Amino acid sequence: MREVYTVDMKSRKKSRIIDSYIKPKTVKKFVKFPYKRVRIDWIDIITEGGAPVYITNKANLYLGKIPYMKGDFEAAEDFLISAANSAKDSSGAEAQYLLASISYKQQKYKQSLETLFELTDKFKMFDRWVLRSLLLVADNYLALEEVFQAKTTLNSIVSKSKDEEMVRLASAKLDEIIAKESQGVNPESK
Repeated sequence: MREVYTVDMKSRKKSRIIDSYIKPKTVKKFVKFPYKRVRIDWIDIITEGGAPVYITNKANLYLGKIPYMKGDFEAAEDFLISAANSAKDSSGAEAQYLLASISYKQQKYKQSLETLFELTDKFKMFDRWVLRSLLLVADNYLALEEVFQAKTTLNSIVSKSKDEEMVRLASAKLDEIIAKESQGVNPESK
């Protein structure tokens, strides 16, 4: 009888962890103060098994996302790679995007582009992440001094997307490039 109670308590704990920690708003909250306890719970979800796959993927995503948000890219990468490789949902798309963003921030522009192209192929059903990746594709092209490619990518978002926020962001980037070009300034310079 005691064994059943222990299993039930573990399952309740896992359910509590899932309900209270695996939520996007939680990530921002725990970036501001030590998240050691939460991290341990997420690692328990991954190592103990028994949680649904999508929860394990979310745990990997958030275990990578918190150090990413703190600028600790090395600590973030392993968890993000795991989420990107195993998740077939938006968690995988977001993890893939964050990996591309890390490469961009480390000035590994070609690697970032490869990761983004893989995202647009592997996760094409997640419009939000595809569009965000296209904005980052344009930034990579600018960093590589491929202004024509950047403008073409941004024009594609503006002309084909139904997402007003992404169209607005793409238009603003495009306007900035055009303004710099008309002033004779190199669009790649920030």
